[in-house]
Formats: sequence, structure tokens, C-alpha cells
Amino acid sequence: METRQIDSRIGFLNPTCVGATRVNGVRVRKVSVGRALIRLARSIVTQPAQLVVDEERSKFVHVNTGDAGGGRIRTHCAVAGKPARKSGEVDLLLLHGALSSTYSFKRILEPLSRIGGGQCVAFDRPPFGLSSRPRALSWALAGGRVNPYSLDFCGRHAKGVMEEFHMDKVVAVGHSMGASLAIQVAVNNPGRVRALVLIAPATTLTRSRITLPNFFLFLFKIPIIASVLFFVAMGRRATCRAYFENLLERYYFDSSRLDCEDIFYGYTRPMRHSGWVRGAVEIVRAMRDYDSSDDARRLDIPVLILSASHDRVIQRPEVEHLQKCIPHAELRTISDCGHNPHEEKPDVLVGIVDDWLKRNEAAL
Repeated sequence: METRQIDSRIGFLNPTCVGATRVNGVRVRKVSVGRALIRLARSIVTQPAQLVVDEERSKFVHVNTGDAGGGRIRTHCAVAGKPARKSGEVDLLLLHGALSSTYSFKRILEPLSRIGGGQCVAFDRPPFGLSSRPRALSWALAGGRVNPYSLDFCGRHAKGVMEEFHMDKVVAVGHSMGASLAIQVAVNNPGRVRALVLIAPATTLTRSRITLPNFFLFLFKIPIIASVLFFVAMGRRATCRAYFENLLERYYFDSSRLDCEDIFYGYTRPMRHSGWVRGAVEIVRAMRDYDSSDDARRLDIPVLILSASHDRVIQRPEVEHLQKCIPHAELRTISDCGHNPHEEKPDVLVGIVDDWLKRNEAAL
């Protein structure tokens, strides 16, 4: 398997900071603490565009978030196809889950564009992927009225993306926590969002599941200290073989189907963005308990719920509860698959969506 080369100027997870070996076909990286800390000090100049020079469909756009204030958000998008204009054509908006990015949709972006007939747009929402990560103080001083890391802001951001790409007839596709965002977007944009596809949907969150002392949150607000603390806590863990194997085991049913090297690169790529640490802290600070059940009950558009037979992240009762909230929703289960069916079984997922869209064409 060809080894992916990463520009040595980028961030603190780069070839000059790690020694690489191969174990069972997987490239294993060991972090050199001294070299990483030196690169860490330089990573503030990292430009997100440097990280996507090999991505043909990537583009950066400045998205208007409406009455959220604070100005436009520089947003990294992956785009396939052209805007839907003819009868029977729809655009698709892809909404990723937590700790994910547009990378996770790379295997279904083109196929969904073909079956929808229009364009397929995935975008990184702050603080994930390569979109900008606004500083809280700067955002407030610029007139921002909504926390740019809150779920409410994510909905406004998604609406801005639809407007930027002139998407008037949309099927929103949300994965994991992106499913909650898809439901919110549908409720707040009636007429524009015509249908929903919810993949391994996570529709509830209790902040008590996440424990982080306030003292550490305070320290994380100081950029240099936050960077050092993050490296000490996560630097080695994020790049070691054991952590990577645990990731594969938790999110995928059969990792032998996957390009493990590509997945490793795809999910660690945002860590080379200089604002990643600050964004990670801000998303925790902005997090609140939420439950999408009430919004789900308001849906009167076609809904497809895709569950995975071996999902270790979202339990079956949560999926069944969501279906009860949307009685007209169609529930399909993808067999021998983990939490990320769009990565593990993209052809099966696209086939199911294609069939479902054809059967619901009149409603679109």
C-alpha cells in the first residue's frame, strides 16, 4: 500500500515528529515529544488549505450565518455534481457527526450526487474538519449573538451553506450527531428540506457523560498551555497503534474492508489545523443536554432511518425510540456493519437510499 506523504510544515503530527513502522499492514507512528513540541510552537501558522491540496472536490467558501451575527464563517466543503434544476432532481446536504468531517462522506459523495440528479454538498462545521474555529471573544466583539459551537448555530450554518450553493430542494443526510442537526434543519427550513436520511442517528446527549474539571477548562483557554496539555493528554494516544485499533473496533464491524492508512490520515488530518485544540475545548464548553424527540415528532416529510446491525455507539433502543417519534419513517438495518455504514458499506447504503428516493419521488 502506498504511504501518504504529509507536508512537513503542517502542524505537530507530521513526519518529522514521528517514527513510522508497519505492523500487520498498518502504518504505526510513535511520537517524539521533543520534536512535536517544537512543531507545536510553529503550528499556529498552519493554513487549512495546505491540508487539502490533494482533494479535487474540496473548496473553501465564506458562509453567511444570518442573524447569528459575528460575520461569515470560512467553511471547508466537499462538492460533487451541479445544482438541481430539473423536475425530479434533488440536492443532498451531508451533515457529519462529532469528531468527524467531510472526509467520512468521501465514498458516497459522487454516488449520491448521481442518484439525486443535483449536487451533493458536505461541509465541516466548527470545530471539526478544516472550517474556521472562531475565537469566542473575537466572535462576540464582531457582534456574534449565538455561540458558534452550539447546536443552534450549526443549524444556522447549515442554512447558510444551502443558500451559498443555491440548494432549494434538499434531502438532508445526517450521520450520528449530524442526524440531530438534520432534524433541526428540516424543522426550521420547511419547503426547502424535502426529506431526511438519518444514518446511525444520535438524537440525545447528556452532558454528564463528559467529565472535564473547570480548572482544566480554564487552563485550556490559554493557548500555549492548552496546546501543551493537549499534547500530553492526547498526543501519543491519538497517534499510537493501540488507540487506532480501538477506534477501528468501536466504529467498524470488519476493518479488513477498509483502507486503514487512509482512515488514519483522514481522521487525524484536522489535528494538524492550528485551531483544533481551541475548537475542541470550545465545543465542550458549548455543549448542553439535548433531545431531538420533540422536533422529530413535528416532521411531516419522508424520513429514512438507517441502523447498523453491529453499532457499538448507538444502541438499538435509541433508534427504535426515534422511529416511534416519526411513525411514518422507514427503518432499514444494514447487516454486518458498524457505526459508520457510509464508510464500511457505502455501496449498500447508496443502493438503499436510491431505492427509497425513487419510491418517494412524488413527495420530493
